[in-house]
Amino acid sequence: MIPSARLVALAAAGAAAVWIAPEGTGIGVLAAYNTALALLVIVDALLPPRPQQVAVRRTVPSVLSNGAANRVVLTATNRASRPVRLVVRDEFPHEFEASATQPTLHLAPGTSGEVAYTVRPRRRGAYRFGDIHFRLWGTLGLLQKTGRVSASRSVRVYPNLWELRKYELLSRRNRLAEIGLRAARRFGTGTEFESVREYVAGDDVRRINWKATARRGRPMTNEYDIERSRNVILVLETGRLMASWIGDVRKLDLVINAAVLVGQVAADNGDKVGLLAFGPRRAIYVPPRRGRSQVGRILRAIYDLQPERVEPDYEHALTDLWVRNRQRSLVVVFTELIDPEASQTILRPLVRLAARHQVVCVMVQDPPMVALGHRLPKDAVEAYEKALAASALRQRDRAVALLHSRGIPVVDRPPEALSIAVINKYLEIKGTARA
Repeated sequence: MIPSARLVALAAAGAAAVWIAPEGTGIGVLAAYNTALALLVIVDALLPPRPQQVAVRRTVPSVLSNGAANRVVLTATNRASRPVRLVVRDEFPHEFEASATQPTLHLAPGTSGEVAYTVRPRRRGAYRFGDIHFRLWGTLGLLQKTGRVSASRSVRVYPNLWELRKYELLSRRNRLAEIGLRAARRFGTGTEFESVREYVAGDDVRRINWKATARRGRPMTNEYDIERSRNVILVLETGRLMASWIGDVRKLDLVINAAVLVGQVAADNGDKVGLLAFGPRRAIYVPPRRGRSQVGRILRAIYDLQPERVEPDYEHALTDLWVRNRQRSLVVVFTELIDPEASQTILRPLVRLAARHQVVCVMVQDPPMVALGHRLPKDAVEAYEKALAASALRQRDRAVALLHSRGIPVVDRPPEALSIAVINKYLEIKGTARA
């Protein structure tokens, strides 16, 4: 039990009474006052409501989204026969940012009230909520009776699922253009003949059907149906460069969010989706499978994946992928390049992989670095910082150009545009059946 502000005020008033009591009676007055106050405290402690007459429970999803505001609700129920006043406090993981406040709940007999707050995880992985604590005012308001509810439970922090849910909602409403997604073409340059139609500007001249053109007297072109089921392999590198931060989010978390979303789109388009995540000491492989449930398997496999601050072994990882996947696939490699020399360690296994598969590299731009490289310096320090940033950006551009020169397209976008850009590249490849 904890003394309330009212009890402290009454105790202070008793001490002040000593100074105004007649001479020689102060000690007696104080003793009588404190005795009466002590009796009131005892009565307040014995009278209901008691902590056992209040039930408190927590409602929190078992899976939380990294970097998002996840809602937690504490519900208190008054089982006493008189109104209660209480404050509830939760033990959330200390790694989370929380909007937790401690508002006072006033509950009539037999009623319930809620306290809601949000937690924002900064890293994926497994975490644990602790117990729930509350303070309950006594009938006389002299004491705050403390209660504790055993409510320990574990939660998992997955990649940010809000963008995935937003995509699903817009997809059901056929409004994906609102987030910048281009519609997937139904027909393209696949291998299964579909029909013959009149040639229109922009069609591949290699698809012209010369016999039909001669018969009809105007250019006709073959239409091919895109093979509907392809393998899409998402490759996540978890080396030291993925441990860097852009704002308050790590690069690895940004690319995981993009990978999960493109995996969902691919699954919705009938493709088989698989994943390879590799670092110096850990590798995760999820074989390609069809269906929306495959995205859930991928999420469960990588929810606690963390970057390792050493260089990854591209040669071993991509060779293993080459051996595992004989069927031609679209391989989307989420990585980071800092200069042409570093990209050489990646280029050789990528080129070998591209001999069998369609390979796309995805990288995340660093907006603060770009801004620094283009900023007008105000002094010598800023000039030096700009020179370093500009040099790093030039080297990165040369590394990207090197990949382009070997026929490997690169998606290089800032964080806010990354997911949409990768999905549109997938839809472009899907539409032309180049995977």
